[in-house]
Amino acid sequence: METVIYKTSDGGKTWSKILLPVPKSYKKYYVMSANVPVLVGGKNYTFTVEYRELINNKTVNHVITYKSNDGRNKWEISLDQILFYI
Repeated sequence: METVIYKTSDGGKTWSKILLPVPKSYKKYYVMSANVPVLVGGKNYTFTVEYRELINNKTVNHVITYKSNDGRNKWEISLDQILFYI
């Protein structure tokens, strides 16, 4: 599974595809929702993605917070912001 976001720097005339890192254990999950990246200071951005999987007839959700420190060119998982719930 790939999790992809697109970035524009020219008001939407052109777009760049950016692959997000996904933990290997999430390969069977699908993206349920994602929010818009939020500027948290300087070139630092953050946003969350909710991953979901059905296991033994129960929905398992994980929410991962991604962060970028270079103006949204490269994203990494904020390891202190991984949530799990059923």
